[in-house]
Amino acid sequence: MILTNKFRAEYNYENIERDFDIYFVKGTTGLYNTNILDIPTAEYKALAVQHSFGKEALVLFQKGKAYNLNFSREIKEQYPNVTVEKINVLDKAERNRVFYYNDRLLAQLLINSMKTPKRELFSYNNLTGKLYYGDSTSPIRDKSTKEIYMFRFLQISLKPGMYLTLDVKTFRKNSYSKQGSFYIIDAETGAFRKKLKSDKVDLKDTFALGSYKNSHNTVEFLCYENPEKFSRSKLGIMNKFLEDVKLKLSDYLTLEYDSYDAVDKTEIKKSKKTEISVEEFGKMLSEKDVTISDYCKDKQSESMLDSIVRILESDYNIHPLIDTTSESGYNIRIIYGEKYYENNKLPDPHKDDNNGLIVQHIIVENHSEEKLRNMVKKVVQELIIKGDIYSRKLSIYDWTQLKTDKTWSFVTREKIEGYTYPDSHFEYNMMTVTPTGDLNFETFNDIEPTESTDKERIMLMYSEYNKENSRVCNSVEGLMFSDINNIHAIVRTCEFTIPDIYKLNMALKETNPNTAVRKENLINMINAFSSEYPQYADETNNLIAIIREQQPVLTKYEIRRFMNMQKKYAIDLNKYMRDKYGVWMHPRIQSLKNDEYLMSNIVNICCFKKDFVLEEGEEVYYYAGEKSLRRSGVSRACIIRKIISEKKIEFKDLLPLLSVEFVRNGQYTVVPFPFKYLREYVKISKNI
Repeated sequence: MILTNKFRAEYNYENIERDFDIYFVKGTTGLYNTNILDIPTAEYKALAVQHSFGKEALVLFQKGKAYNLNFSREIKEQYPNVTVEKINVLDKAERNRVFYYNDRLLAQLLINSMKTPKRELFSYNNLTGKLYYGDSTSPIRDKSTKEIYMFRFLQISLKPGMYLTLDVKTFRKNSYSKQGSFYIIDAETGAFRKKLKSDKVDLKDTFALGSYKNSHNTVEFLCYENPEKFSRSKLGIMNKFLEDVKLKLSDYLTLEYDSYDAVDKTEIKKSKKTEISVEEFGKMLSEKDVTISDYCKDKQSESMLDSIVRILESDYNIHPLIDTTSESGYNIRIIYGEKYYENNKLPDPHKDDNNGLIVQHIIVENHSEEKLRNMVKKVVQELIIKGDIYSRKLSIYDWTQLKTDKTWSFVTREKIEGYTYPDSHFEYNMMTVTPTGDLNFETFNDIEPTESTDKERIMLMYSEYNKENSRVCNSVEGLMFSDINNIHAIVRTCEFTIPDIYKLNMALKETNPNTAVRKENLINMINAFSSEYPQYADETNNLIAIIREQQPVLTKYEIRRFMNMQKKYAIDLNKYMRDKYGVWMHPRIQSLKNDEYLMSNIVNICCFKKDFVLEEGEEVYYYAGEKSLRRSGVSRACIIRKIISEKKIEFKDLLPLLSVEFVRNGQYTVVPFPFKYLREYVKISKNI
């Protein structure tokens, strides 16, 4: 079963109509950056507001309050071009008109109404049409002054198609903005809310959406080290949110996973065959001269240069030339970060015209030996890729192992500056790969006329695919084809795979390493296990002997250590105590053989079909998950991508192109690696 962030909602419309009044607000211009939506929330105690599209919004009131109509009158007085309409929730036609597929906006409006008791550490905040989740870590304070200079929240929203998403949003102390939406800490309640017209607050004391330069706030996707860290990860917050919906909205709304079984499933698992050893990288490097130059000339950079030379010599058997440049070889340059050159008003080597040289920069910093080794490996990979682009020949990957007699083309596009919607224009970059791995690059655009019918067709299909998918918040990441009449599109969707987070949460709580177990009870359970599993007599006798020497009460962390959870007897003992006594020592989340938590949904490469038939063309779906599960968790969501074709899908022939590790160092790449070559080709062409 594939479990994702796609949900389906069921409603008790009679209860909603009984308890609430819902109004549809529509303007002639955008509503979000005005105070129109603040009127019902701040002055008329609306339960929630949901910003729909630019000119539309929904407002939820408790049923039958006198001020429900007053707010409508005041909005019309202040904003004559805005209309306010009461919605009859029992009317299906009205629901379809304002709430869309599966009454998505009704679900979001109800969700936005959730209130949080002040005693709880977390809180929901309906900041005028958007729902934000925060906890005790949300306000970020200056270390010296202790003043709050930034807030970090997770925006919880149902995207078109009923995809539940949690996106990090940062509000920084306003320093220069004079227009837009501003937010304040309410002087009376301490709540973080939108600034109203009536608030007499200096703009420098407000907050604006956006982070500081070179500051990027993230929240880990999944952490399963312990219950506390799980609860602060995105999936832990999603689990808590779903529990809150059940607790607080069960009279009106039920959210259920819209899970499905994969059809015609193909899977690529971790394999050493896909890994390129440092020795192999060394052989590739040895085809050209390798130089390394120190552009900083300080003690830190000199030390870094010595370390890099040592790593290249010991790991790659490469003896680089120092402080010189090779016109036909690989050139490594140690430089400062961009901010250094900006602050000191010095020429920035990042922006140098390399005039056809193969150059890769490495930033001077303090690094551990392990981190520096990983950085050197990444630099080596980047140099080889750039070398392949210049030589027009793949060397980092043996294309012939695909066993294809077809020439494949890969296409990306980007907007041309100076043109805005609806008069946007695009530049297209295309790479073709022959069956023997020869490369060809080409750039064209939709401004200059072309006599090529193939290029015309590429531009047409890119636009058609993009138009078709942008309506549901999907984005086309590129095209690929071996037949110009059967162009495939790679589409990034809003959907991502997840494990069974409810079971994960329960398992982490039940196996909390700080939980105490009495020594006497533990020995009795182990003896009972030994009686039923005599083949483990030696192991259990040794374990009991160790436990007898301990204090009367042990923590589950200590017991795990004594058991050694890598051993088979310990795995069986753990399961036995759980099933017979309800005492669980270790959740075994990382074991993919134990698919109780559906962790297989976020590892390996999987290509599958969904169980429906298209009227024309074909669709398959795929995701590229983790190679293996880390001890602590998973940092990023595993996004599902869709492949659309005009005729028969040929994508499965290209699945191995996802299993390479030279794009995302040590991990699978999320789109076929030729797109990495295209990105680098564009940078080289524009000297970025």
